[in-house]
Amino acid sequence: MAGQPRTVGLRALSGESGAGEELLVLRGLRKTFGGLVAVADFSVGILRGEILSTIGPNGAGKTTVFNMVSGLLHPDRGEIRLNGEPIGHLPPFERTGKGLGRTFQNLRLFPTLTVLENVMAGRHARSRAGIVPSVLGLRWAREEERATVVRSLEWLEFVNPVLVERWNEQVRNLPYGLQRQVEVARALAAEPVLLMLDEPAAGLNEAETQELMGLVRRIRDSGVTVWLIEHDMSVVMGISDRVVVLDHGEVIAQGPPVEVQRDPRVIEAYLGRDDPEEHR
Repeated sequence: MAGQPRTVGLRALSGESGAGEELLVLRGLRKTFGGLVAVADFSVGILRGEILSTIGPNGAGKTTVFNMVSGLLHPDRGEIRLNGEPIGHLPPFERTGKGLGRTFQNLRLFPTLTVLENVMAGRHARSRAGIVPSVLGLRWAREEERATVVRSLEWLEFVNPVLVERWNEQVRNLPYGLQRQVEVARALAAEPVLLMLDEPAAGLNEAETQELMGLVRRIRDSGVTVWLIEHDMSVVMGISDRVVVLDHGEVIAQGPPVEVQRDPRVIEAYLGRDDPEEHR
């Protein structure tokens, strides 16, 4: 691939109509590790077209919930439905094909691949060509590869045009903030209906955090429902439609950000109980 590739206009993302309907329904999810109950009884309905944040102290079970939904962990019990269809029995790649996109708390990029190649890897769930058609150079496989390149460049342009300019660099050579954006672009390349972001603001400076908030809004406005785990309360309060609070594996509060922030149970979970005996 020689020269600077050109992008075409970004098509609408794959979110569907029906804002306000339940897109993802979780009922009674439970996960234990030995004698430790990581998630006790997690139930929530995520509405199509919203930005939902899940918060809670360290060890509250947030990432465990994400791992169960994306298929990296199997719940001990509970139900997972996407678009009304049970997906709890499916392996991760099939859940991606059903419309789940995911990023991770710790970057999981391919460091020696280029920016573009990393995003192209996210198109796997939307590709028909396997190894044999690609090796044989069948015309339809070549056409699909060209379409994958174009579509991947569109995601890079959507996330940050700077990434298009650096498409041919090894991703490990990018600043951390841009690497985070490449991971988001790779998740979008699978054309999800629900994008799950695990602490996307971790390690970002103030300017990068503001840029992230704008990106999350644009993703939602393009038709993709967003569910994020986040510790940065300025992000949570700034972009969330609803907030779910986990503590010791249980939901202790949920609702609009302002109401949740004032909930005594939430304050206690973050700050601890004020014991009057300590002041005597």
